Amino acid sequence: MKFSVIIPCYNRTDVLFECLSSVAAQTLKDFEVILVDDGSTDQPLAILQKFRDQFRFKFCRLDVNKGGAYARNAGIKEASGDYVAFLDSDDVWLPEKLEVVSSYISRSARPKETLFFTQTFIIRDGEPTRIRPDTGLRNGEKVLDYLFCKEGLIQTSTIVIARTLALETMFDTRIRFHNDYLFCVRVERTKAEFAMIQRPLSEWRCGDRNDRISLSSRVVDNQELFYELAGVNLSDRAKRAYYATHIIPRLGGWSKIPYLLLSLVTNSIGTHKFLKVIVRTYLPTYFSKYVAKRFQ
Repeated sequence: MKFSVIIPCYNRTDVLFECLSSVAAQTLKDFEVILVDDGSTDQPLAILQKFRDQFRFKFCRLDVNKGGAYARNAGIKEASGDYVAFLDSDDVWLPEKLEVVSSYISRSARPKETLFFTQTFIIRDGEPTRIRPDTGLRNGEKVLDYLFCKEGLIQTSTIVIARTLALETMFDTRIRFHNDYLFCVRVERTKAEFAMIQRPLSEWRCGDRNDRISLSSRVVDNQELFYELAGVNLSDRAKRAYYATHIIPRLGGWSKIPYLLLSLVTNSIGTHKFLKVIVRTYLPTYFSKYVAKRFQ
């Protein structure tokens, strides 16, 4: 069983060495690395070449920045492994990541029709704050209900999927945010299963990024496009939860409080998520950052 590790990279040479070091440290060695340079102005290839004696790799360079979805699709097309494993350039894996996932794949009844994902350590300001998600999907549960209403998580750097299924699915390049959500929707439409491995095997770096403000603007401006692309996979309950947790914190305004209360009483979001949105949206920034950590 061979893995193709797909790493999109855009101006992240400051963290890329640590990311690649975590791949080089894998206890299972049958893998290739596909680094997709998404139009960077720095030199990720120079970092990658430092590992030329530690693993096989391919380097793909895009002439202009096209976003993570396009870069991951380019990596999928270049992959030769039986399974592809995604890793963001600012995240890291634990050494046993591929070995543990390989064991689960070997025991799966439908490995080629399953998206495997693991728990992850949430890292903020260099410190682990929580392990997520707590649980996987229930039988028959829609993936967006799981992600938005149950505070589930399928973080991109935890996903492993058969190359054939990845080629059938691909990432949606029509929108430059929430690609992980929409990828899961596309997988769901193939009738594939979602299998969570109850073990944290990666570290998801959630620190402040320079692009967070522009991302917030894109999320608000393109919410209708997201609804359209999600289609029937976005239930009314999940749509309420999405608006409450992704749009209201970016819009603010006390007029949104009734909608938050509606989301709570209709069980679209739980008490924990309701309080977290209130804290992050309506408390002063200097205070909310401290308190929000208590609600991870």
